[in-house]
Amino acid sequence: DNPDVIHFSFSGIAAEFNQVIGIGLPAKVFVSCRGSAEKIRPLTDSSRADKLMKVFSLVDKIHCVSDDMRHTISPFLSDESKVFINYPSMDTSKFKYARRRFLYLNNKEIPYKILSTGRLHFQKGYVHALGAIKLLKDSGLFFEYHICGGGPEEGLLRYMIQELGLQDSVILHGKVSSKTVQELLLEADAFLLPSIYEGIANAALEAIATGVPILTTTAGGMAEVIENKVNGLIVERFSSEELYKGLKYLHDYPSEAQRYAEEARDTLTKRFTLERQIEVFDFEYQTILEKTSPI
Repeated sequence: DNPDVIHFSFSGIAAEFNQVIGIGLPAKVFVSCRGSAEKIRPLTDSSRADKLMKVFSLVDKIHCVSDDMRHTISPFLSDESKVFINYPSMDTSKFKYARRRFLYLNNKEIPYKILSTGRLHFQKGYVHALGAIKLLKDSGLFFEYHICGGGPEEGLLRYMIQELGLQDSVILHGKVSSKTVQELLLEADAFLLPSIYEGIANAALEAIATGVPILTTTAGGMAEVIENKVNGLIVERFSSEELYKGLKYLHDYPSEAQRYAEEARDTLTKRFTLERQIEVFDFEYQTILEKTSPI
């Protein structure tokens, strides 16, 4: 049977099928825009910009994971009415929620535990995070910074850790299972997302689902998830100093950190549910099909 809708999950994939889409497919065509393919690739590959403009002119609807992503692709659009926003979703039932115990408060031999998860890529801003961690160490705080993920920046990060004297404070776990990530989330006192660009980070949503207080940057759509000092802390990108201040604040004011975590969990269950995401996609699919159905 012929499908009613063909949905390309990534614009980069759709761009490689421009010729096929251009000959007219027996279905309505959707494409999703999520991050690197729209924010970075056009800056390094001029042909990708041309391909994106082409694919956006050919498809019927364009899904963006955030309003920030909508603004990102705006220069490539000839018809902005094609765009709709549907945020990522999180199945909270798969994550154990727990109030933080902040064990470091009552036992000075227990470290303040900070966690980041995500591939070791310049996008994630780990260079700035390690700068913040150096400031945290210089302040005399006892802590551990755990990083889960592998990627092309591993050599740089290991070099920085050595040169900054952070070997006893930073643990690179490499690629780990989702089970291990969940175990580390349950032990963490703070989740750090130091990214320089994002769509909306699933890693941050997972941390919120587990009850970890969030410190993130204004990268991409994260400002559509976190409101500063309401359900987390959000600081400007590219600043080790601002990240350091945020980490220190979450350490020094655990009651505030716990309040942020609870508010963030409430945000998640209201705006980032799987049910809501399905409803939005279903509405867009049905609407475009009804517009073209024969009378």
